[in-house]
Amino acid sequence: MHVQDIHKFYLNPHTSAHKVVSFLRKFWTAFAVGGTPGSGYAEKSRHDIIQGKARRAIKDLENMSTAAKYPHLTIGKDGTPRIGQTRYKVIHLATEHFQHGWTAEELLRQHPDLRPEEVYSALTYFYDHRDAMVAEMKASMTVAEDAGWAQPFSREELLRRKPVEGS
Repeated sequence: MHVQDIHKFYLNPHTSAHKVVSFLRKFWTAFAVGGTPGSGYAEKSRHDIIQGKARRAIKDLENMSTAAKYPHLTIGKDGTPRIGQTRYKVIHLATEHFQHGWTAEELLRQHPDLRPEEVYSALTYFYDHRDAMVAEMKASMTVAEDAGWAQPFSREELLRRKPVEGS
């Protein structure tokens, strides 16, 4: 495959972002394991440059795809989906919905600074990525529970350290 073929595929208006991402992943994987998608890629530095460009292109296209599907969400540099430019992470609203059974209307009552389209976009993202987000919720609950039970001092130790009045 030559660079011209990639450009034709990439610039075709009938090619969806999902197809482009899938194509670039296959192209990059074949190239990374020593395939020869084109001629003249023998140099190590050129290999690294192509890999870096492919990674960036995949990430950009995934972000574009996310923006198209969830227009009210942004993906942070760390990959965390947030509601617009607010402090709200999608996982927080998803947890309130999943753990407490709050509907979109209840989420709006609890968070009056959010608009309905933002809440529905967050819930859509949650249901599109349900398994991964539920696993993340369970992992964070486990960490919180472990931290809650790990008391650094027993009650007796704290009472023994308590200063005695009048001394």
